[in-house]
Amino acid sequence: MIADADNDDEVGGAQITGSMVYDNIWGRMQGNMPSQLLLQQGLETKRTFIINVRPATLLILEADELQVKSPSTHLYYGTRFVVDGVTASNFHPGDKRGYLLLSCSHSEVAHAY
Repeated sequence: MIADADNDDEVGGAQITGSMVYDNIWGRMQGNMPSQLLLQQGLETKRTFIINVRPATLLILEADELQVKSPSTHLYYGTRFVVDGVTASNFHPGDKRGYLLLSCSHSEVAHAY
């Protein structure tokens, strides 16, 4: 995961550091289908994803970034995702069954010329 939420400026805006905060996080991701409204807005569509990460004790906040680093054959290898929302599971954070559900987005060009 890249970005550091602790370095907010005086008005609350995050200052991106590019620092690696977590490495080797287990996760599973699923892409959501874009709505027809998004597809009609032009060349660029906003793809959204749900990413399930473990353990639940990770401090991941909105506007943090995730990057797929392995396996190298992954469809989104090297792609960065911006965290839009974080939801914790109902398990206690110390329970090994706990997880975080991250609502993430990735902007990609829908049509190339």
